[in-house]
Amino acid sequence: MSHYYINDPNLKSDKRIITYGYLGKELKFYSDLGVFSKDRVDRGTDILLNTLELEGPKILDLGCGIGIIGVALASGDKKLEVVSTDVNERALNLAKENYELNGIKNFEVFLSDGYENIKGKFDMITLNPPIRAGKVIVDKLVLGAVNYLKEEAYLWIVIRKSQGAPSLVKRMKEVYKEVEIVKKKKDYWIIKAR
Repeated sequence: MSHYYINDPNLKSDKRIITYGYLGKELKFYSDLGVFSKDRVDRGTDILLNTLELEGPKILDLGCGIGIIGVALASGDKKLEVVSTDVNERALNLAKENYELNGIKNFEVFLSDGYENIKGKFDMITLNPPIRAGKVIVDKLVLGAVNYLKEEAYLWIVIRKSQGAPSLVKRMKEVYKEVEIVKKKKDYWIIKAR
């Protein structure tokens, strides 16, 4: 069985276009089998995008999937430098196409298992963690961000309460000097940390 958080080059393809309204614009995205939320922008990503306070100019969209967060943010501010990474090569190829499809020019897309290929520090890191990959992976991504944030920069994440948000917040408080639950909407928590 294939999962969106692994790379499966043998997976069949069924490419399609999905749309998402953000800041008064209709953005288009290529999607396919083997990527997270292939048929629509998931509720957690939507809540995160409509809650976070944009900080730039250099943003890391960690575990970017097909690039929804990075494309959406860059569509609102063409001066942003967005770096999008994922472990899934199909998702990365789609992310690159999606930046181009939406006329975004200032982006970088590359393969990285967590932070293994990440260099430098960022003004903001966004993450909708791959919960189904397990607590060890989620912790590695969420807690590891502290090493890639510039001074006073924030990590912004979305996680469901039912999928461990309260315990993750406790673990985050052991690593970050500031952790804030910015919003609770239905089962979703938007958390920022620095």
